[in-house]
Amino acid sequence: EVLPIIFVAKEKDERNQSFTLLHELAHLIMHQKDAIDGEQSLASFGGASRSRREIEANALASHVLLPESALTEIDAKALAGMAPAEIDAALRGVCEKHRVSPMVVLARLRAARLVPAALVEGYFKRSAKASRPQAQAKGKDDGRVSVAEIREIFGDRYVDMTVKMEGEKEITLHDAVVYLDVDLDDYEMLRGGPCY
Repeated sequence: EVLPIIFVAKEKDERNQSFTLLHELAHLIMHQKDAIDGEQSLASFGGASRSRREIEANALASHVLLPESALTEIDAKALAGMAPAEIDAALRGVCEKHRVSPMVVLARLRAARLVPAALVEGYFKRSAKASRPQAQAKGKDDGRVSVAEIREIFGDRYVDMTVKMEGEKEITLHDAVVYLDVDLDDYEMLRGGPCY
């Protein structure tokens, strides 16, 4: 109630974590409301975005990380039709110079209307799909943690906010289960409140 908390999942590329952190900070500054964002909302820069709030948070985060002057270093038209690996290679110099990820560069280019939303969203979908680890099935005897342990690991505030956001349809049931790394049965128990 007094001090906001931002949780950011560890990512392979710290430059993506910086963007995510600034995106969430933008929500606190501009919207002053609890929120949980998944990969889709972080990749929404217009057009197919879930909401204006996501567009605003992405715009602020990308503007802070990549100055306006950096846009002149990029041949935005050449990015059309490239595969994610080709886009990564084309943006490598700018990314290294400004310590940002290709996603941040694409967000800035989109905000400046230098690339279409479809290019940014296509890049995100293809690169996320390529880097996503295969899900492992959980069984009752494979060392799965209890609901109390889940609350201890993530903290009551995070668990309660995830359940609240799913209940208010701000995130999907699937996203809530993924964010808490639980199966549906355990999630149903989490919905029931703290387990002590």
